[in-house]
Amino acid sequence: MQFRGREMAHRDIGLGRFREIIKGIVDEYEAVIESPLKMMGNRAICMIAPKKK
Repeated sequence: MQFRGREMAHRDIGLGRFREIIKGIVDEYEAVIESPLKMMGNRAICMIAPKKK
């Protein structure tokens, strides 16, 4: 997720929504979070992978 301009002033709202999306993906598709959510400049990054069978 990339934040631009005034969105950077309200990162907390965007990160909260991003966490909801990640949780939905993990719950629905039984995925695993390889790398937790982190900010790199104006980008929020999280690595998600399918669960091994």
